[in-house]
Amino acid sequence: MHRFLIPTVMLLVSTFAHADQGKVVTVRGPAELAAYYDSIGYNVRTNPKVLQAIPRTQFTRVPQNWKWNEGGIPLKKSAFFRAAASGILQVNELIFADRRKLEALNLSLMGDVDQAWFLSLAKRYSVEVKDPSSAKIELLMRVDAIPVSLALAQSAVESGWGGSRFARKGNALFGQWTTSGGIKAKGSNARLATFATPGDSLVAYMRNLNTHGSYAGLRKARAARRAAGKSLSGHAAAAYLSSYAETGQEYVELLQGMIKHNGLGIADGAALAETPVVTIKPIDPK
Repeated sequence: MHRFLIPTVMLLVSTFAHADQGKVVTVRGPAELAAYYDSIGYNVRTNPKVLQAIPRTQFTRVPQNWKWNEGGIPLKKSAFFRAAASGILQVNELIFADRRKLEALNLSLMGDVDQAWFLSLAKRYSVEVKDPSSAKIELLMRVDAIPVSLALAQSAVESGWGGSRFARKGNALFGQWTTSGGIKAKGSNARLATFATPGDSLVAYMRNLNTHGSYAGLRKARAARRAAGKSLSGHAAAAYLSSYAETGQEYVELLQGMIKHNGLGIADGAALAETPVVTIKPIDPK
């Protein structure tokens, strides 16, 4: 089990832009999902350039009873990683938008609107504002992207490739605890958080890595790389997640092995296409 909690209030607020309008694509299993992605050129093996133009897709929910082994393990992995990568990049995009605004913010010239936004951001990222300058420095440590390959590996591990009970019943991709509500774990009094959409689960996951004390090392390493004009890879970031699971260093090695074995490192340099969001609606077999 994981050693951090999501405050109940966090579950009530989402910054993820839901795709409730525009094109809707229904899919009945991983084979149909993979076929749809192939049809729009979203296949890194056949179209490597797509890494710089990942289509924007958002799932309405995690499928309830898809047979994820349909078509074999390679197809399952391909469909899952493509779906997850798009969502991860979209949440990182939201974080970057806040970061750019924060970087440009002149604390000595803040009007009421800017001050309210700054205080709201500080609250979201659990930063106390006694001195605005110090708070801004700490916020810049926290308001930053999570490596895509790391989030891909953790989503696969924690959700059982989207097939876990918590994923299916609560759109929970990362096994996050909550203080109330949620879904009770079997053989334990612990409760795991539930979310309205998989995208909300991603928002909460990134917020936890960016705020919880257990992951301060990750944030410091990321800031150091940024100061050097470089980025922190998912493989390197995983080294700071021994507190995420009770297995400690074994968990780190599991994540690093998954990133390496599946070649997920290439996703760390991926970018989104400037295209509208397509809603993916899973249809469960009867």
